[in-house]
Amino acid sequence: MSKALELVRPDLHVCHASKIPFREFCHEKGISGYVFDLDNTIRHKEYGLDKAAIAAIRQGVKANYIKSLVILTNTIQGEERVAKARKLAFRVGEDIGLYVKAICLDYSKRKPKSDGFYLAIKEIGSSRSEIAMVGDQILSDIKGGNKVGLFTILVDPLGSYSWMSVISGRTIRNQWARWRLDL
Repeated sequence: MSKALELVRPDLHVCHASKIPFREFCHEKGISGYVFDLDNTIRHKEYGLDKAAIAAIRQGVKANYIKSLVILTNTIQGEERVAKARKLAFRVGEDIGLYVKAICLDYSKRKPKSDGFYLAIKEIGSSRSEIAMVGDQILSDIKGGNKVGLFTILVDPLGSYSWMSVISGRTIRNQWARWRLDL
C-alpha cells in the first residue's frame, strides 16, 4: 500500500460513534482522551446532536473510560459558526458530565493541518498514545490524526454532506479513499 494511503487509513472503522469500544480502549490501549469531530460525527445537520452517540459517550464518562473530550471542528464560515460550535460543546459537556471545549479552526489552520490537533492534545493534557481522534472524514479527521500520532477512528457519516463538500470535490476524494482502503 502506498505511503499516501497509509496516512489516511484509520486504526478502526465503526458504523457509528456509539459503537466505539471505550472500555476496551481504556483497559487494553490506555486511551482515555478523545478528540471528536462535530458535524456528521456526533451532530446531524438536520436533527442536532446524535442521541445514541451522546448516550454512549456519557456511559464512557460514567464508567471512567473517558476522562477528557475535545471537539475539533473546521469553522471557516465565520463567527456565527464558532459560537454555535462552542454552544454545542457546552451542551455536550452538560449532558455527559464532563467539561468539553470546542476548538474551532479557521481556514489557515483547518484539518488536516496539525495546528488544531496539537491544540487538542494540549487541552487534553495526555500523551498522544492515550488519545483517539474520531471523525467521519478520511481526508481531514483521519489524515490529521494520523499525522500527529493519534489513534484514529473513522465513523460513517450521520447524514449527507454539505453542498460545499460536494463542490470542492471532498466527498469524491473521501469515497475514493474509502474504496481504495476497502472500507
